[in-house]
Amino acid sequence: MLKGIRRADPLVLVAAVVAGLLWVLISQLPAQHRVDVGGADAAYVQGFAEREQADAPAAQPYLAGATNARALTAESALLFPQAGTPAAIAIRWRTITSTPLSSTVLLNGAAPLGIYTAYPDWSVTRIPIGGGQAKPSGDWFVTFAFADPESIYIDRVIYNVGPGPVTPAPLPLAAVSLAAALLTYLLPRRWTGGWRVVVGAGAVVLLLALLYRWPPPLLGYPVRQAPHLLVAGLLVAVGVRWAPALGRAPRRLEAGLVGGGLLLWAGWVWTLGRQHLVLSLPGVEADFSVFAKRSATWAEVWRADGFYQLGYPLLLRLVRPLMGDNPFLAARWLSLGAALVLLLATWWLARARWGRVVGLLALLLAALNPLTVQYALYVGTDMVFAAACIVAIAVALHRPIMSRRAALLAGAAAGIAFMLRHPGLLLLPWMLAVAYRSARDPAGSPWAARLRGFVVRPATALLVLGFLLGAGPQIGVNLRDTGQPLYSQQAKNIWLAVYGNTEFSRWDEESSAIGLGTVIQRDPVRFLGNWWNNLVAFSGTGGARAAEFERAVQLRLLAWPFNLLALLGLVGWARRWRSEPAGVALLGWALLYVVGICVGFLLPRFVVALIPVYALAAGTLLGGWWGRPTPGADLARRNPRRLALLGLGVGLLGLGQAGAGAQVVLDQQVATERAIVAAILGNVPAEAPIAAQVAPRTAIAKYSAVAERLSPSQGDLPGDVGWLVVEGAAPPGWLAVARAGELGLYKR
Repeated sequence: MLKGIRRADPLVLVAAVVAGLLWVLISQLPAQHRVDVGGADAAYVQGFAEREQADAPAAQPYLAGATNARALTAESALLFPQAGTPAAIAIRWRTITSTPLSSTVLLNGAAPLGIYTAYPDWSVTRIPIGGGQAKPSGDWFVTFAFADPESIYIDRVIYNVGPGPVTPAPLPLAAVSLAAALLTYLLPRRWTGGWRVVVGAGAVVLLLALLYRWPPPLLGYPVRQAPHLLVAGLLVAVGVRWAPALGRAPRRLEAGLVGGGLLLWAGWVWTLGRQHLVLSLPGVEADFSVFAKRSATWAEVWRADGFYQLGYPLLLRLVRPLMGDNPFLAARWLSLGAALVLLLATWWLARARWGRVVGLLALLLAALNPLTVQYALYVGTDMVFAAACIVAIAVALHRPIMSRRAALLAGAAAGIAFMLRHPGLLLLPWMLAVAYRSARDPAGSPWAARLRGFVVRPATALLVLGFLLGAGPQIGVNLRDTGQPLYSQQAKNIWLAVYGNTEFSRWDEESSAIGLGTVIQRDPVRFLGNWWNNLVAFSGTGGARAAEFERAVQLRLLAWPFNLLALLGLVGWARRWRSEPAGVALLGWALLYVVGICVGFLLPRFVVALIPVYALAAGTLLGGWWGRPTPGADLARRNPRRLALLGLGVGLLGLGQAGAGAQVVLDQQVATERAIVAAILGNVPAEAPIAAQVAPRTAIAKYSAVAERLSPSQGDLPGDVGWLVVEGAAPPGWLAVARAGELGLYKR
């Protein structure tokens, strides 16, 4: 078994070594990238203002002496390929103010390169680069922290590497070695060994040098993702060649794909999460301060709250000691862990009901979904709640449906979901409906027999018992503090949506004690109209609205075009309602959940719990293209190369979109706070105390990746404090290390 893969080919290793040596030699040659900012700069600039031309009819006087220029913004960055170190960039810039402006220049958003000054006339500043080229993304970048970035204009940047001795960057060195090995393996065996090594190593090194290290003659700018694209393309070719042999070992193949894929995905998201340093505002993380404060003490955790359940503060309280009592870091790990649980539960359910192929496809669709990546990075309840929901669903629908053990475990998981967020209560009636549908009794009419079997069935009692056990802490606290087991003040949110136009400035116009009945009685037509509008917004408003941009929230649940395939998959489940009990149950859960949450206002974060359902629907549809999805389907059945191409196609389409979700989170961080946190991580020793003199509204000392290291203080500082974060002017005797807007990091 797998003899074709196990046969060693020594030329593969020889080609990898030769390619690595060739790349080291080529790295000693000089490389220069001349960037005309405002001209052909697409591969080098990010987040700059629109270009301004000196020869335009209404050109501003400050453009004199330049051809094109762009102004900085708070998100501006200059990006370059990893051509080796030492290197340097020369920036021609100016400020349009009458006085010079200084800023800390950060390497990769973290390590300060020094404080540099732009003057009221064009001048060139040279910045040495001694590191920062070990990023897995294939590039490195510099950012700026000017207090007024819109006043800084950049005309030209020159990036120089060499002449030697130059240390090659790890990523392109590893990429050429791996690509040379793969290409040598793919070359015809009838070629002599020398030719295979020469072609395999030489072609890869030459291609990467021309496309990446030096500006390509035709394009004029480098392809920064060239190392990734080269290796990915060769891996696809090798995967297609290996498909028949791999298909004959389905268990090993499945274990490798699932285990290895989840490890790679978790490593990628963890790497992205390390760039999530402060709250991403405005948006999902605006509520995080509530959870962080409640998790500070056990008394706050065990308190009834009409808007926020105790489940998430309890989890934060348990994880905080492992993260130095930093709630932000604890929440980051909770989100990543919950995302892995969601993916595993999705795969487990798909495999149990539809076989290995659908399981792998559903896992791939859910993992490479922008919304999954986005909420795996957000700190909050959304991903944790979604994971609890799919675990409860997967246990309930696993074969056999609603066995005694499954009923107890599924009920407990549903109770935990309710302890995280109020909509978790919807799982209980759904599970009871699933238990009723799965009940069997040969005596009497089918309806009466099923009802009798449902009532007397031990699984029904175990389901309710499991829910009470899982939700027991929340129910107990509610009874102790309010006398109501299902205590909730969510009707206030419904009131805000129906009568307050979802404007939080009107929050205080109504008491939080208002009941749902009162909200409905005031204007039933308006209440139903709001409900209906939310349902339409979820499914897709179409031409019924005159606005140019409208919503179809469900289309955000998967990447394109799999979101459309998921809709077809849901319709397929409905059409095969007799032969698809699990599919019909999932469809019923989606309908019940959407109807339940649309009673108030609708946000994309509320439907994260439906990502697994849509991934399963699309997975069954795609799996049907390869062969009828069945639990016993073997990966070697039919055409394994067709299956390999299907999986690679899904992976490549999803991979190209998955990063969009991460950018939403990372780009919305408060820029000044993020720059200071990055400077602390890059400069301050881990054991050094840091004082913080910032305004209460500044969250850097409370909810950030370094919050546990900052000690809020006012007035004179103790002598053992050598580092200071201050908002405004620094006290005398402190040396500026980094500045961003009004915030600064100083060293005594």
